[in-house]
Amino acid sequence: MPIRLVKCGDIPDNSAGSLAKHTAQEKEETMRLEDTKLIVTGAAQGLGRHYAYRLAEAGGQVTAADVNEAGLASLAEEAKGLRGKIHPRKLNVADEADI
Repeated sequence: MPIRLVKCGDIPDNSAGSLAKHTAQEKEETMRLEDTKLIVTGAAQGLGRHYAYRLAEAGGQVTAADVNEAGLASLAEEAKGLRGKIHPRKLNVADEADI
C-alpha cells in the first residue's frame, strides 16, 4: 500500500472560509481516503480530535492516539457510522518506550 502524506490544510472542514479556498475537484480528490491507514496523535481533543474525525469521515482507517483514554473512547463512539473507522490507542508520544 503506498504511503500518502495528508497535511492538515488538505482536509477541508465545514467552515465557509476554509471550504472557499478549495475547488470542488480538489475537495473530492482530497477526501478519497478509503483503504488509507492514518495515525493522528493528540486525537482525544482539540484539533487532533477534529482531524481524526474528518479523516474517518472521508473513509480513512484512523489510529487515534492519545493518553486520554476517555476522550478516545468518546471519539470512537461519535465516529460510528462514518465511511472510515477510528481505532483508539492509548499512546504517550513523549515516552519512547510507549511508541
